[in-house]
Order: sequence, then structure tokens, then C-alpha cells
Amino acid sequence: ATLGLQWYGRRFKNDNVSTVGYFNPERFHEQQLRFILGYPMNPNLVLRATLSVGTQTVNNDSTGTSAMDILLDSRLRRDRRAQIKLGHGDSAAFNSTGAGYRQSYVSASLSMPW
Repeated sequence: ATLGLQWYGRRFKNDNVSTVGYFNPERFHEQQLRFILGYPMNPNLVLRATLSVGTQTVNNDSTGTSAMDILLDSRLRRDRRAQIKLGHGDSAAFNSTGAGYRQSYVSASLSMPW
């Protein structure tokens, strides 16, 4: 098993706040501390779990954030991989209404050379 720690941050300042219809604050800042656990289930299958905690500030209004995800990464052949990822978080996003927006997701991918 492997353990990891990562600091993540994003920040932006927007001079054009007249656009409406999606999350468009004048100022945004987020920082999170991520705890990562990787566990090889066999030579071709790895499980990775991430737990994140932090803060976000939207136009001088600060709130806590958290997120978690689980990734299953499988090497199918030497040049092909399949991944399935499940997660949940409450960070603001471009398609959200701002701070406190909760989202859950599932994604799958298949990677291969062309």
C-alpha cells in the first residue's frame, strides 16, 4: 500500500461578472489537503482512495469543503487500461450555483493507442 499527501489550490479573479447563467464570482479561492491511499489488489489492478478537506472563499464568504473519490484502475493489456471512478464533493464549480454545491459522480474510461 502507498500513502500520499497533496496540497491542491485554485484561485481566480474575474473582471467581467455581468455574465449570468453559471457560477461567475468576482473572486474565488480554494485550498484543500488531500490524503491518498493506493492499494495494489494484484499486479494489474490498483485501488486508489482520496479524501480531501479544505476551505473555499467566494467573494469574501468562506466555507469548508470536502471531497472523496475511489478509483479502480485496471491494466487490461500492456497498452490498454480501464478505469472506474466514483466520487462526491461540495466545492464550487463552473456549472454550480456557488459555495455549498454538492455533486456526486461516476465515470468510466478505456484508454488505448490509436
